[in-house]
Amino acid sequence: GADWNMSAKDYAQLTEAAEILNRADAEGLGDRERRDTIRPMVKLIAIPKLNETGRDHIVRQEIGKAEQIVNRNLVDKARTMPVPEGMTRAGLIERAKEISASPAMGGLVSLAYNALPPSKMPKATAHLLSGNRAGAYYEIVYRTNANGQPGHANRRAAEAVDTLGDPKDWSPADRAALARIFRENADVVGRYEARYPDAFRGGRTLGELTAGAGDGT
Repeated sequence: GADWNMSAKDYAQLTEAAEILNRADAEGLGDRERRDTIRPMVKLIAIPKLNETGRDHIVRQEIGKAEQIVNRNLVDKARTMPVPEGMTRAGLIERAKEISASPAMGGLVSLAYNALPPSKMPKATAHLLSGNRAGAYYEIVYRTNANGQPGHANRRAAEAVDTLGDPKDWSPADRAALARIFRENADVVGRYEARYPDAFRGGRTLGELTAGAGDGT
């Protein structure tokens, strides 16, 4: 638009970044959601060269795409996952729509923008749709850093809170459910927290978050 001043050099750099992505697509990134959510990463090659208005324009576009992916993935999962006891298919689909209109979208869109849409987190998404807050938190924080990056560990911990709220503020039942997950997966949790200590400073380990939570009975 008229308010976005991009020089010819900036345009050439952005075009080059897009071509890099296109080559990556042609070499095996066949899943559409994967392509759509990884695209912002490649565009970041050119974004620092743009003026502030140009960067904001691109980021808004990419966030909008991530939001669309989240909405679509949530409904698709609600239509295909096993129906939990006490719920109905229609209830799951309605739950997907409620999540799309809730504060949880902030965290989910961030995850999708960073190449983890709901379709790439099937267990976390199923827990979210079925109302299992503790299960979704565990999956997002502890099970989505396959490439073992410290920065990803920090981001996942923050995105889990953005999606599900701070466990310190959860209901007693939800905190008790998280405490049970901690007990059942203590070795996995302990190793992960020891490997990425920066993500769990300030009382953010699972043991600290669930201290005194009880068993929910």
